[in-house]
Amino acid sequence: MAIQAKSGTATLTELSEKQKAVLALRLKKQNYQSENSIAAIEKIQRVPKENYIASYSQKRFWFLDQFSSNKAVNYVHLATKLTGRLDFKALQKTADEILRRHEVLRMVYRTVDDEVYCTFHSNPKCEVRVKKVAALGKQSLKKKINSEILSEITAPFDLAKDIPIRISVLNTGRDEHILIVVMHHIAADMWSLRILDKEMEILYNHYAFGAPLELEPLPVQYLDYAAWQRKRLENTDNTAEIDYWKSALKGAPHCLKLPTDFPRPAVQTYNGATHKFYFPEDLSKSIKKACAQQAVTPFVFMLAAFAVLLSRYSGMNDIVIGSPVAGRMNKSVEKLIGLFINTIAIRIKLTEECSVGELLQRVKKVVGGAMAHQEYPFEKLVRELETPQNLSYTPVFQAMFNYQSIEKNVTQFSGMQAESVLPVNNTAKFDINLAIKHMMGGIIGQLTYNTDLFLPQTIERITKHYLNVLRQMTASSEISFAQLELLDEHEKETIINNLSRTQKADYRYIPYFHRLFEEQAEKTPNATAIVCDGRFYTYGELNARANKLAGYLQKLGISPEKCVGLFLERSLELVVGILGILKAGGAYVPLDPIFPDERMRHIIYDAKIEVVVTQQSLSQGLCNMASLKLISLDSEWDAIENFPAQNPDVGVLPDNLMYVLYTSGSTGKPKGVEVEHKNYIN
Repeated sequence: MAIQAKSGTATLTELSEKQKAVLALRLKKQNYQSENSIAAIEKIQRVPKENYIASYSQKRFWFLDQFSSNKAVNYVHLATKLTGRLDFKALQKTADEILRRHEVLRMVYRTVDDEVYCTFHSNPKCEVRVKKVAALGKQSLKKKINSEILSEITAPFDLAKDIPIRISVLNTGRDEHILIVVMHHIAADMWSLRILDKEMEILYNHYAFGAPLELEPLPVQYLDYAAWQRKRLENTDNTAEIDYWKSALKGAPHCLKLPTDFPRPAVQTYNGATHKFYFPEDLSKSIKKACAQQAVTPFVFMLAAFAVLLSRYSGMNDIVIGSPVAGRMNKSVEKLIGLFINTIAIRIKLTEECSVGELLQRVKKVVGGAMAHQEYPFEKLVRELETPQNLSYTPVFQAMFNYQSIEKNVTQFSGMQAESVLPVNNTAKFDINLAIKHMMGGIIGQLTYNTDLFLPQTIERITKHYLNVLRQMTASSEISFAQLELLDEHEKETIINNLSRTQKADYRYIPYFHRLFEEQAEKTPNATAIVCDGRFYTYGELNARANKLAGYLQKLGISPEKCVGLFLERSLELVVGILGILKAGGAYVPLDPIFPDERMRHIIYDAKIEVVVTQQSLSQGLCNMASLKLISLDSEWDAIENFPAQNPDVGVLPDNLMYVLYTSGSTGKPKGVEVEHKNYIN
């Protein structure tokens, strides 16, 4: 293997350190492939009406299809606008040949003893359906066309009766057509769309114009692959694969706790939308340059930035992100329509002191390990991990990342102009799915999201913050993770200006945080105020619970300038505690459950705390402090419930304490930092 230097072929001693690193990676990859040569796929015998075992991925998609509330989430499709004379007979012959050429498109499915099997359809036909679409006015026609496309790509398949492909044409005007091809994921992945697109182009041009038929015979079919995969994985010792994934994901969080605009439904929905955004040209160039400097791929660079973004939003430093891999490691299936795609879980741990350069190398290593073990089916991995199943979110990860370096392919029928049509997406398999497409014209991002969790403006803001993170990462590899910020200078300035516009007159009657909250609760009592771990309170509910707690605290003697300990885990009750203490007139002092006993005791005595708002599971840790009055919001709520739900009238002044935070005490005993109401407002 030769490496090209500027003056020609370089010797090993003439290579730079980065060139040596690239060479080492290539040699390592070659060695890995030679040591793990993939066995040839053998053709199995076809027997009429025989049941054939489905692949692991097909089994998963069969079950997803049975239980999905939005079945279209399991479909893939192509939509192409064609202008010119369309030869419908040639198009029908094209569809017939595609069906004949790929067996997987002629199958129907059923279960036997919890296993999924497929068999040949008794009379498989893919009739090209033609529908005329007309309306008065261009806008009305456009709207109707979009509606018809959406109807076509979301119409359900009955996998027990229907072949998993349909082709239709919308006639939208004289010599204007929209060709729509929809396939169920059980028979096709995104790679299959490229194969289908190319084969339809070759076949149509052959049947319509006599162009050469440049299609090689397929060496195997998907049935052969499914049988080969089952045999390979069930008759081979996969201990090393399983051990790798168990080690990589041991102790990983089960759910990515992104702040959502709506409470998470008890059962996961698949309603979605996609926000498209573009990378500025200067940023695209900076990313390319930074990748070269750090000897990483754009996939690694942009994945690392996505992990930073998710960490900042969720407050978690242990992030698991899913990413699809083609799964076509055997050369004989490269030109085969079918479901070969697999998903790998990439776990990224972030530390505050870690630099961008160190983070990129860490992600590079993790990605390399995951790619080396990509063949093990994700469906089997979930079972091996014994991941707790929760119907409200996907197992292992809820965020997906995909990077593609592609050319914009459009079906080219001779004698016709072709233009790709991107239908409105209304499905989402995950909470959030970032797809980066590096095309000849630049870099495009598509962020698909669950519309039952997020608002469009939230997603738009997330994409802006993603670009902000990328800019900072390209600016310096020495900057630490802790220094990476989501906000740009304009956002910072806007926030500062808005906060500094406060006038005393504006807050003469509502000068405090809890009063502002009361005002909002009056305006939108039924709107969601807070969400945590699948539970939520509306503004009205949260305000009423805080008022009841305030009344209970006042009965215990809490008034302005009196500090109340807040000893709770992150929960809805934590917010109830903060508001309740403020409404009672007191000042809250956070007590973290991880504090050592000595630090806890010092803070309680120093702040003269007599009452602590807590929960039953934590109260045992304070029982040895006999002078404290402990209020458990869970076990004592029946008593608190009897107090009034109306807003209490407490005479709090701007100079009164709002809360006290204690320093770490690394240079001595912790010191309390007092914050007054007037400080917080301004």
